[in-house]
Amino acid sequence: MLFNKNIVRENIKFIVLLMPGFSLLSLGGFLDKLRFSGDIEDYGRQISCLWNIVSIDNKPVQASCGAVILNDSHLNETTITSEYCDYFVIFGGNHPSRVMQSASRYRPLLKRLRLNAIKLVSIDNAAFLLAESGMVTDNILVHWRHFSEFKDTFPWLKPIVDKNVMENGRVYSCPGGNSTIELATYLIEKKFGREKAFKGLSDMLVAGFSPPSCTNWSNPDLEKLTLPVRYAIKFMQQNISLYLSAEKISIHCGLSRRQLDRMMISDTGLTVRQKFLEMKINYACWLLLKTSKKITEIANESGFTDLSHFSRHFKTKTGLTPAKWRQENSLGEVN
Repeated sequence: MLFNKNIVRENIKFIVLLMPGFSLLSLGGFLDKLRFSGDIEDYGRQISCLWNIVSIDNKPVQASCGAVILNDSHLNETTITSEYCDYFVIFGGNHPSRVMQSASRYRPLLKRLRLNAIKLVSIDNAAFLLAESGMVTDNILVHWRHFSEFKDTFPWLKPIVDKNVMENGRVYSCPGGNSTIELATYLIEKKFGREKAFKGLSDMLVAGFSPPSCTNWSNPDLEKLTLPVRYAIKFMQQNISLYLSAEKISIHCGLSRRQLDRMMISDTGLTVRQKFLEMKINYACWLLLKTSKKITEIANESGFTDLSHFSRHFKTKTGLTPAKWRQENSLGEVN
């Protein structure tokens, strides 16, 4: 599938180049995050986030696990300009030596990308490709397993292993694995902001965003609710880490705030605002118990405007400050 240049809506466009032996885990995490953020619901339509999968020879590419991925379009048919591509993402193969040996095949393409000022994204061992091709001048993220090999091969460059995402001029890098989810989130947030970037992270069961069982969509109690209320609660669950007004939630459900409040009160005994606050407090309690995150971080990830806002509502609901509640309920899970 080629990008349609006549699409006028705001979007972010990726060309995804797969090298033989790429990690299917890395690719799946990256594309799933684009899928969740790219559509209003979980339909996987390429609306806000567009992507094409290509290979250097326009043939199917085998992942390190043996799965074979077909191309969406031919690389030589893809116009690589800023009109069609915001980020050119390269998923490196699992053997650095083979990646470097194939650099001569990729070098003309990389030079063309640089000439057109296209942002490059290195994932996993694509760092070896960019280094071998002269696309890196100082430092780049590499997978920790290949730190020594990279350092020995390119002593004039500095391999970084203590981050998941790094931006260095027009080169972005990521060590691979499930950190590609963080990479996709970072790039989407740069374009669209926090709300769209964080969308779907709880559905993906990403650590720190996975909701507690009391807000889980599979909760049998939710099945007893009317459809608009279930829809509203699902939307709140997906956006538990954001500060959304009751009006915005109601608009998303196609109702006025008064209409949705009436239905929510009838089904749950709470207004939309009260229900969302209850879910946020439950989520914060789960984070307090299951993680060692600082309370300021938990306030932010639970969608409160600041620590004072979080502490005030938390104490109203539980009778304790977040720190005291963690101390009395942790049972040794968090030091």
